[in-house]
Amino acid sequence: MLTGLYEPDTGSIRVDGHSIDNRLLTNYRQLFAIIFTDFHLFDRLYGLQDVDTGKVNEYLELMGLEHKTGYKAGRFINTNLSTGQKKRLALIISLLEDKAIYVFDEVAADQDPEFRLFFYEVILQKVKATRKNHYCRHA
Repeated sequence: MLTGLYEPDTGSIRVDGHSIDNRLLTNYRQLFAIIFTDFHLFDRLYGLQDVDTGKVNEYLELMGLEHKTGYKAGRFINTNLSTGQKKRLALIISLLEDKAIYVFDEVAADQDPEFRLFFYEVILQKVKATRKNHYCRHA
């Protein structure tokens, strides 16, 4: 319901005192970058314009994926990754979306202990430093 994918049975979703109705729902949904537990990865970055290849490669290195995949000509070279690596790639894509609110549903669940700690201590701190809002569920 938080992300606007479900309508409340009672009450309403309100932002800054304004009720989010059908007229505002599309704009409201654009506030969110979401990683669901049952996500699907594409080799292309659909919906993103003017993607900075350098930024993608910087994120690949940050997430420890630079030796597993790369980004060339608007595509990821390899998406045949482990579950944890796929979640890291999904995390990169969500960060590239540069939304106001991030929702990470169990992103750290399939990570090794070292990366899980890195996620909490570094990645989430970077998100907070950009003054973006985030919500992690069962991470």
